[in-house]
Amino acid sequence: MIISDRCVPAGQRVIRSVTALGLAAGLVLAGCGDDEGASKEYEQFCAAELAIERASMGDDEAALGTAMDNLVAAAPNDDTRQKVQATIDAFMALQGPPDEAFNAAYGEVMAIVKDECGFHQVSVTAEDYKFSGVDRRIDSGPTMFTFDNDGTEYHELLVLRRNDGVDQPVEELLALDEETVSSMITDTGAAFAGPGTTSYTAIDLQPGKYIAICFIPTGLTTQVFDEMMATGAEPQGQPHAMNGMIAEFEVTS
Repeated sequence: MIISDRCVPAGQRVIRSVTALGLAAGLVLAGCGDDEGASKEYEQFCAAELAIERASMGDDEAALGTAMDNLVAAAPNDDTRQKVQATIDAFMALQGPPDEAFNAAYGEVMAIVKDECGFHQVSVTAEDYKFSGVDRRIDSGPTMFTFDNDGTEYHELLVLRRNDGVDQPVEELLALDEETVSSMITDTGAAFAGPGTTSYTAIDLQPGKYIAICFIPTGLTTQVFDEMMATGAEPQGQPHAMNGMIAEFEVTS
């Protein structure tokens, strides 16, 4: 089943979600974006930011490294370049979840993205166990998702695109094995947030049907998470998706 495939190796999945560049937790940013596209100066930088978000969804460390290098190279000025490099250095130094140094550095980079890239803005709130703020229809194009966790447990916002022609109910997709369902849906972006924190992801949304879902195991409070990180134990609760933490939307051109 897709649920067990995603959540039995949850220790690795959660750690990857937390530490992947682009999925920082605990940040509060100023600025709201203007939805008018990037300024000429920042066009390449904003495209590189989207590329690094895509790379963070995979397991190819070389691709992620290349995306990091490209983001540094695309920085239009010394100030932005220094902030990007500081974020990468803090990321490479991580031994587990994002620490204060990484969060502070990444917060400065994402503030630039929000102010300069003109991405569409979507705000999603997680509670135990539901999403709010996910409209049934969202415009296509580069989009920054702001993900606030108002719950008492960790949550993720995993955004999946149904491949063309896939219309089965979510419940049927959840019951499929990983190999089968992987041919039917595409991971497009994710954000991971602890209780009371905010995280972000940027996705170049293409027209189609999407699923927002949380596979974090039930019961993953801050205390349980800290114990898991310290001991390497796997969380045991059923995925939040089984508690109804699913939202569907369509992206239109």
